[in-house]
Amino acid sequence: MNQQILQESLEYFKKSLKVYICKEFHRVFGSNWIEKALSPQTSDTIMTSKKTPNDWDLPILITLIHTHWDHVFSQNISQKFPKSLLTVIKFYRNSWAHQIQLTDRDIYRVLDLIQVVLEQLHLNYHIIDLRRKEMLAVMSKDIQNMHANNSKSQCNGCNRQLLSQYLFMCSSCGVFGCMRCMNKWVSGRNYNCPKCGRILTIEEIETFANVS
Repeated sequence: MNQQILQESLEYFKKSLKVYICKEFHRVFGSNWIEKALSPQTSDTIMTSKKTPNDWDLPILITLIHTHWDHVFSQNISQKFPKSLLTVIKFYRNSWAHQIQLTDRDIYRVLDLIQVVLEQLHLNYHIIDLRRKEMLAVMSKDIQNMHANNSKSQCNGCNRQLLSQYLFMCSSCGVFGCMRCMNKWVSGRNYNCPKCGRILTIEEIETFANVS
């Protein structure tokens, strides 16, 4: 499902971006804008096989923007977002096209960046916004499930059942303790295990401090 959301969003972005750049090329180059777009004066012909806008996929569209950035696009875009943002979108699109598994977070990041571009270019972004919120809901649900499935352990001091992430553990005897009990087991400047009496190591103390 999440991969389908990404696929549909990339397709929508391609169509929207194509309309925008074709309009800009026509504005700057006039009636023969396709030829000039594909054969910029500063480099060789960009493409030999995909000569019409119908053949342009998203990587080609982004390449065209980068190639004609100074002459065509920078005046309207550079103050809104860096062109490197498009490079990031292109990276994830190519990863997806090569069937590299993207995480939910990756997909959400792509949708968020696409929405930024569409908004700043004054293109319709509402479909992407809905898709982005779908992914946000998926991620939130995953986090809730993760917390719900976290194992619980019993504090050997007060016998309370707590998530393991809120307990320290003595590596010698395996006793668990919570923060409240931990403070009771301080001996001078040291933390002692309430079962074996061993002074806890710096690593154990730092781990406990980080989660408490």
